[in-house]
Amino acid sequence: MTSRHSRAARRTRRTVGVFLHRLHRWTGVAVSLFVVFLVLTGWALNHTAELGLARLSVQAPWISAWYGLGGGAPSTGYAASGHWLIVGENGAVFDGKPTAFKLRDVIGMAANLDFIAIASRDELVLLDRQGRLVDRLAADQLPTGPITRIGAAQNRIVVNGATNYSSDDGLTWTPFTEDAEWSDPQPLPIKQQAYANQLAPAVAFERFMQDIHSGRILGRYGPYLMDAVGLLFLTLAGSGLWMFFRHRRR
Repeated sequence: MTSRHSRAARRTRRTVGVFLHRLHRWTGVAVSLFVVFLVLTGWALNHTAELGLARLSVQAPWISAWYGLGGGAPSTGYAASGHWLIVGENGAVFDGKPTAFKLRDVIGMAANLDFIAIASRDELVLLDRQGRLVDRLAADQLPTGPITRIGAAQNRIVVNGATNYSSDDGLTWTPFTEDAEWSDPQPLPIKQQAYANQLAPAVAFERFMQDIHSGRILGRYGPYLMDAVGLLFLTLAGSGLWMFFRHRRR
């Protein structure tokens, strides 16, 4: 009787040992991926200053949407004579390149053979055909006063305020009574939408890495995922200790 109980106990211990060995092995495989992930993100967070990561930002439309940042990437822009201007909260892109100058409250863009004019209510920005800044004219320097529209006609730039004025050089303005092609926002073609993504709100790289490391990047479910990983670590440690002491007893 004692012998049967002893054999049964040994079989039970053997079964438990095989189960724990397999559990330990597969848990180790699963946890190892998270270990690599946590180590790499932890190193990055510990050395953001030395690696120059503190000055970096992460910029993508899906990241902006995930963090609930307002604005996102612009979906419209202004076109004139083959040129495209896209303006966002974080700057502007002209023909695919970020502008070296600030633009605010843009209401339109027009071009003739010699120059390009970008209008806001309070300012007219003049560029050459390569997009380089030539001059900035405050609205009170123009005969129109505050600008309400900008367009082009007969190789002339036309601005509308109290009345219409036109210019072929951006310096001399004369009354204009004929029709003009006025500038309005237009949906961006696919190529221009790719450029517009440069204007999506950015997230500091350090904050992004902290949220990845802690699991908060996944929203309210992220901490639960990290809790589950912690449980796997406990399972791995417990099964490892059990096998260690069992081996020592033998």
